[in-house]
Amino acid sequence: MQLIFIELSKYAFAFLICFYAAAAYHGAVIKEEKRKFTYVFQNVIMFMIHLLGFLILYQLNNEELKYLILYFAQFIYLFVVIFVYDVLYPRASRLLK
Repeated sequence: MQLIFIELSKYAFAFLICFYAAAAYHGAVIKEEKRKFTYVFQNVIMFMIHLLGFLILYQLNNEELKYLILYFAQFIYLFVVIFVYDVLYPRASRLLK
């Protein structure tokens, strides 16, 4: 079962990275006022890639609790960094993130 999950996750990573790249391209070519949804979509994909990576790590290491704690600590940290960046630099280009 573990091997099946890892094999399927390889394809999931590939699709998520393709969607992220397509969203980045889409955000670069559309007008400024329509980019907000694209940037939110990129953040969601980024967190999905992060979750999938930690699910694999959790699965491979006999489902130890410390990996779940590490995931949630990183999730909160990344969420706070993205939020604080948006508050401190509201006019900054989101393409630079």
